[in-house]
Amino acid sequence: LLQKVIDDFAVPAGVTVLKIAAPELVPLIEQGKSNSPECKDVLSNILQPALTAGADHIVLGCTHYPFLASTINQVYPKQFILTDSGSAVARQCGRILASYQCLARSTPQYRLELVCSGKDCIERQSVVQQLVGHQANWLFRNCDLK
Repeated sequence: LLQKVIDDFAVPAGVTVLKIAAPELVPLIEQGKSNSPECKDVLSNILQPALTAGADHIVLGCTHYPFLASTINQVYPKQFILTDSGSAVARQCGRILASYQCLARSTPQYRLELVCSGKDCIERQSVVQQLVGHQANWLFRNCDLK
């Protein structure tokens, strides 16, 4: 899908797209280390070649990457324009739900429910709270299967 979007929109507009995958960032974000020296080093190693190649925009295409926006801006102040793809994905999801008449009829109340397994479930709750950035009514369930 990414290549099709590039072919349909970027190529005709004369825009060069550098595809950069950085799966090593995901565990750092999930561990609450998105602003750590280690994460900054990884970002520097990943993004410096793009900057050297003349990149001026970064699309934060992974669900985790928007949590790196402030860190990217610290490592590369005013050198990249960041685009969070989450809004576009949410709008498309809304269009699909509307086409199937699956939208809520009123504004629903929401709660954040964290379900996890493993020995570090309590620590994950604090990381998710940090990433979400606002207070929520938490329903915490540990679903260890033994």
